[in-house]
Amino acid sequence: MKLLNKKAITLVETLASVVILSFVFTVVLTLVINARVQTIRINERVVAVNVAKSIRDSIERNYIYTDLINDITDGDYIITPENCANLINGCGLFSYTVDNETFDDEVTITFLQSTIDSIDYGVIHFEVSIIYYQTSVITIEGLIYE
Repeated sequence: MKLLNKKAITLVETLASVVILSFVFTVVLTLVINARVQTIRINERVVAVNVAKSIRDSIERNYIYTDLINDITDGDYIITPENCANLINGCGLFSYTVDNETFDDEVTITFLQSTIDSIDYGVIHFEVSIIYYQTSVITIEGLIYE
């Protein structure tokens, strides 16, 4: 009787190839998901920066030094959507909508406490902070001159 020299793939080889392919697919999928998350985060940061700049520019255009200086002599004057009715122009600064997303609860405006130098030069420093992508924060600074 003649034995044939048959070469076949064994079960062990098949299992090893499945494990290796699973590992490769897992690594590739993880890389794709991380790239997508970073892209979303960067896009949200760009939108948040643009909204913060718009708010800063609006404050610099529409607010006058003498209207604000009395409110910030005792410490930082923090404006949120909850207390924005105290502002001269009301809560309009908290209603920016970009790509069907309204930035209102994520926005905080802080007029920093006056220093001797800022009073001498007639300057009010302020910051516009926006929370984006869950817990990340972008802060843009601005100035109002006398």
